[in-house]
Amino acid sequence: MASYIPLIRANVMHGVIALLQQLNAPTERLLAEVKLPPFVLQEPEALLPLRQVLHFIEYAAHAEGIEYFGLLAGQKSQIANLGALGRLLCQSLTLHKAIHTLICLVPSYNSGDRIWLDQQGDRVWLCRVPSGKNG
Repeated sequence: MASYIPLIRANVMHGVIALLQQLNAPTERLLAEVKLPPFVLQEPEALLPLRQVLHFIEYAAHAEGIEYFGLLAGQKSQIANLGALGRLLCQSLTLHKAIHTLICLVPSYNSGDRIWLDQQGDRVWLCRVPSGKNG
């Protein structure tokens, strides 16, 4: 049986890369240490193993000694930085349309996630579950 490897677009790391560059961190060296190719800095739509991307984010946080690294990186990110997915989400005229666009397109952006809406009475939950064992 073949092993399933969840993939994610490189542009998900935009905020992380922007933060590392702001800190003058050795971004290419950090990428190399987790075995991610430096081309990810130039090819935002490239598909990368989700596990490796998550490892890179955790590794960079520890290497730079920043406890709230993910929060700071998230502040550097914008929906438009998510490439084709981000552009489509930004074109949505309503939050409802944006959420449904995300639900439909997330498999082409991150094969390791599954998201859906769950309505319980007057509340609606945006749910997410990793769909692969290696995520």
